[in-house]
Amino acid sequence: LRAAPFIDADEVGLVPHSVTLPIIGRNPDASWLYVNYIGYIGWISGSQVRPFGDVMSAPVAYQPEELASLVYIGEVIPPEVQLAHVYQMRDHVAPLAQMSDDLARYWDILLLGEIFPCEPPPFAIEFPRSERDVMELPELGFLLPQLDRGTDLLNESVAALQECGAFEEDVIIDARNAAINANILLRSVNTNLNNVEAIIR
Repeated sequence: LRAAPFIDADEVGLVPHSVTLPIIGRNPDASWLYVNYIGYIGWISGSQVRPFGDVMSAPVAYQPEELASLVYIGEVIPPEVQLAHVYQMRDHVAPLAQMSDDLARYWDILLLGEIFPCEPPPFAIEFPRSERDVMELPELGFLLPQLDRGTDLLNESVAALQECGAFEEDVIIDARNAAINANILLRSVNTNLNNVEAIIR
């Protein structure tokens, strides 16, 4: 990882093989890519990566005429800040995962013909985030869509309970499946958070 898009620029850090990096920008011909590796922001040769998608769609972050005055101003994010993001998301995900598990069991028992009080849980709220959060912990970029989808599915299951009474079988099945799929996604987010924490540490 280099401070500028040329081979003799100062080294910012080492990037191991087989990691996924968010592309922040590129030089004009995309022979160098501007990336964020666990808080270390710098340039990596385009020949050293296997891009997903069109790298030319990334914004140009460096022009050749800037060479004479280029100063590296990349920000190194402290691991404590990154871990705080991990802990915050984990604290948000844990009760949602438990709720989705409870709802799946609830709908399963209703499907067997049991009768229960109608006590719908509250709707799950969206996890708060900002562009700064994603910059500080790039892994949020792929965790957030997964978390948002899991939250939507959980709320679909909760919504089915808002009108108490006798439920049609297809309503019960759809609500149960939504809860099960939400649980799968939320548990996956939690597993990925554990992996991210291990990398940061």
